[in-house]
Amino acid sequence: MMNTIIQILEKTYIRYSLFILVYTITTLSIWKKYNYNPTSMINFGMEFAVQNKEKMPDGAVVILGNKDDLGAGYDGQIFYFYSRTISEWNMDWPKGFDESYRAPRIGYPLLVGVIGFFGKNASIFGMYFVNISLFLISYILLRRMLDEDKKILSIFYLLSPFSLGSYAVLVSDSVMVSLVIIAYYFYLEEENLYFVLVASLAILCKEPALFLFFPLGVKTILEKRIPKALLVLSILIIPIMWHVYLKVTFPNWRATRLTDFILPLEGIITYSKSIAQTLNTTTD
Repeated sequence: MMNTIIQILEKTYIRYSLFILVYTITTLSIWKKYNYNPTSMINFGMEFAVQNKEKMPDGAVVILGNKDDLGAGYDGQIFYFYSRTISEWNMDWPKGFDESYRAPRIGYPLLVGVIGFFGKNASIFGMYFVNISLFLISYILLRRMLDEDKKILSIFYLLSPFSLGSYAVLVSDSVMVSLVIIAYYFYLEEENLYFVLVASLAILCKEPALFLFFPLGVKTILEKRIPKALLVLSILIIPIMWHVYLKVTFPNWRATRLTDFILPLEGIITYSKSIAQTLNTTTD
C-alpha cells in the first residue's frame, strides 16, 4: 500500500496537481466569502485603511472589526502598504504601525514593490505571485538537493500546512523559508554573490532566517573553513545597513525584534486559527 502511494506521488503531474488543488480550494474558499475579491486575503483593517487611504486599492475588502480592535486587520496589509511606498519611489512610509516591529521586514514588500510599479492592482497580484512563485522555485531546488531516495519527502514541503497558512493570509513566513532554501542551493553551488543577496533578503523578510543560517555558520567554523565562515557572516551586512537606516529615519525605532522568537510554534498555531476563522466567517 505504502509503495503504491509513493509510486503515485513520484509522478510529477500528480504532485503539482495536488498543489494546485489545495491552493485553489483554499484561495476560492476565502474569496467566496467576499464576492471573490482578491484583496480579501490581504486583510486590510479599517483603522489602517483610513490612515493610509491614498495607498488603498479601489474596491478593497476592509475589515470593520469590533468596538475595541478598530478593525486592525492582519499583517498582509503591512507588506502591501510598505510595497506601495517602494513602488511609488518615495519615503512616505505607512502610518499607524510600530516601526520597531514591522519596518525591519522589508524583504517581501521589496519584491512586491517591483511588480507594483504598474499600479495598486499589480501590487495585489504581486502579493500572490511572489508567494507562490518563490515557493515553487524553492520546491524544485529542494528536490535537486535531495538524494534520489529522499526526493519523495519533498511532498511534505510542497503540501506543508505552514506554507499554506502563510499564503492564506499573504504574509512573509513562506517567502522567508523559500528564500532560505534558494540561498542554500546557491551556497552548495558556490554561487557566492547570489547566496549573499538571497540570504540577506530572507533575513529582511523575517528575522528567524538568522536562526536557520546559524548552523551553517557554525559548521564552517568547526570545519575551519574561514573564507566560507566570512561568506556566511557577510549575509548580515545588508540587514545591518537597513537597520541603520531605520534608526536614522524612525527616532522611536528599537532593535528588539529578536526577542519575539522564543515561541517558534506560535506562528503555526496562529495561522491554523486564522484559516479556520476565515473559512467559518460569513460576509457581513
